[in-house]
Amino acid sequence: MNEIRENIQQEQNKPLFIVSDFHGVYDAIELVEDKLNKKNRRVVILGDCMDRGNEGIRLLSRIKELIENGESLTYIPGNHDDVLYTKFKRFIEVYRNNKDDITEEMVSIVKPFAKSLNFDGLAKANGQTATYDEIIEMVSTPEGLKKFFELMIWLGEQPLLKIETDCDGRKIAMGHASFDMDLYEMDEPLTLRSKQMIERRYEELKSSNPESEAFETIKRKREKAFACLWYRNPDDVNRMNLNNIVRLPDESEADVIVVGHTPKQEEVEIIGENLTREAVCVDGGTVECYLSGEGEMLKFEPYRESLPSKTMVTSFVLVGKKGAYERLGLMDEYKKSDEELEEDDSDMRIYNPPKKNQDQGDDFGDI
Repeated sequence: MNEIRENIQQEQNKPLFIVSDFHGVYDAIELVEDKLNKKNRRVVILGDCMDRGNEGIRLLSRIKELIENGESLTYIPGNHDDVLYTKFKRFIEVYRNNKDDITEEMVSIVKPFAKSLNFDGLAKANGQTATYDEIIEMVSTPEGLKKFFELMIWLGEQPLLKIETDCDGRKIAMGHASFDMDLYEMDEPLTLRSKQMIERRYEELKSSNPESEAFETIKRKREKAFACLWYRNPDDVNRMNLNNIVRLPDESEADVIVVGHTPKQEEVEIIGENLTREAVCVDGGTVECYLSGEGEMLKFEPYRESLPSKTMVTSFVLVGKKGAYERLGLMDEYKKSDEELEEDDSDMRIYNPPKKNQDQGDDFGDI
């Protein structure tokens, strides 16, 4: 027991490094591994490794491998992960119940299904076809299909909300798009799989007993689960109005809220049913995005031809270190040496993707 307690304490003493929305860019994992290995930090990725870039499945597989190897890494799925999991949920459950039954016949069913997903207009608009192309190649053999299902089962079991204590003792509440204290306190932690079970129960009661109290309860839970993965308020760039949807943690439950999902580089005011809190947003528009003349970070949408050339940016907040303290106006409490402050200045990285037909090099540099 003392050994377990000591290991937990050692983990909490590591600075917490939070990133999000790598969207199929495998090179971004090098930044994560650098923080794990050289900087000895805990890393949390707030989802959306899928789509837009060409290596979302490879990227997610590497994250799974790092976690299973005992690295101080947590993956919190995002809405793009949710879409992928939902598309294949029937096959995933069949495999879960009979893991030995992976045959050429199953390949002949799953592979055409994956191909059919590429014809969906919304999938093309959201850059999902890049991920489906990866999957089509992966599931072409029984061995590859098994590997894909194991990856999806792992993905479905990851928490959608998490609170961690930083090395400075602050409690950090994290989710992809928002954080809901009620969902976090569920007896069964909310995951992609349990979210699917909520969805299934909702549909059952909607058709059988829509006037019941049980239906109202599951409807409310469904709305909250949706908000944690998907919520974005397009009408106001400075706030997210989650009134009557989520119960935000108060100051005794969490000191800082960190989310991804929406490319911003400033705090976002979140209005919840019980209070208003500030959240730090760490989606820098990792893939196929650009910096406008004003320096605002936006995602590049490949189906809009009028946008300028691509620049990929990896953005994050390092909670408990200079970046987060500076953003939250807490620099007076930051008691580190000048050398450490200087080191943190290099933690914002820019990556210029190579042109087509050029070698894939490591183009990370400091800004």
